[in-house]
Amino acid sequence: LLIMGWGVIYVLSRRISKPIQNVAKAASQVREGNYNISLKEEESHEEEIYELVESFKEMTTRLKHMEKLRAELFAGVTHDLKSPVTSISGLIQAVRDEVVTGNESKEFLNISLKETQRLQRMIEDLLDYNAMAAGSFKMHVKSENMKSFLQEACYHWQITQEEQNFEIVVELPSEDVWAKMDSMRVQEILINLLNNAKQALDESGKIKVVLYEWNGEQVCIDIIDNGKGIPK
Repeated sequence: LLIMGWGVIYVLSRRISKPIQNVAKAASQVREGNYNISLKEEESHEEEIYELVESFKEMTTRLKHMEKLRAELFAGVTHDLKSPVTSISGLIQAVRDEVVTGNESKEFLNISLKETQRLQRMIEDLLDYNAMAAGSFKMHVKSENMKSFLQEACYHWQITQEEQNFEIVVELPSEDVWAKMDSMRVQEILINLLNNAKQALDESGKIKVVLYEWNGEQVCIDIIDNGKGIPK
C-alpha cells in the first residue's frame, strides 16, 4: 500500500508539475521577446492548471498584438514626422541661400512656421502614447472651407518638393464647399497620398486633385496620378 501510495503521488505530481514547467519555460521565452509559444491543452486535466495555461496563452496573445501595434505605430509616426522636417529644412534653406527674396521669402517663412506647428502637434501625439495605442486621438473638428484648405495644402506641399519635374492640377467646384473636419489630420492624410502619388510618377508626371460633393452629404477628395500604379 505504501509503494502504491507513493506511485499515485508521483503520477499526480508529474501531471501537475509538467504543465507548470511548460508555462515557466514559455514565460522565459516571452521575457526574451519571443511570443511564438506553444502550450498543449491536453497536458492539463486539472481545472486550476487548465485555467493557468489558458490565461498565460491569452496574455501572450495580447502581448504579441500590443508589440505589433507598437511597431506599426512608431513606423507610422516616423514616416509622418519626416514630411514636416523635410519641408522646414527645404524652405529655410531656400531663404538662406536667397533662392527666394522679398515677399516670397516671408511666405516661405510663414509656411515653415505652420509646418513647425504641425510638427509640434505630431510630437504631442507621440508623447500621448497611451491614447495612440488605444486608437483614440484628440480631434479638433470645426467647419472649414474645403476649397481654400485644399488650395493652400496642395500649394504648400508642392513648393516643399525638391524635384519639380511634375505637374499638379487642383480641380475645384465653382461654389464654396464646407465640411466639418480636423484640418491637421486631413492634411496629414493628404500629404501622405500626394507623396505616394509623386513616388509613382515617371518623368514629367501629373497629379490631379479633385474636390467634389457626393449625394449632397459627403465631401470627397480624389488624388489621381498617371504613374506606374501599384499591383492589384
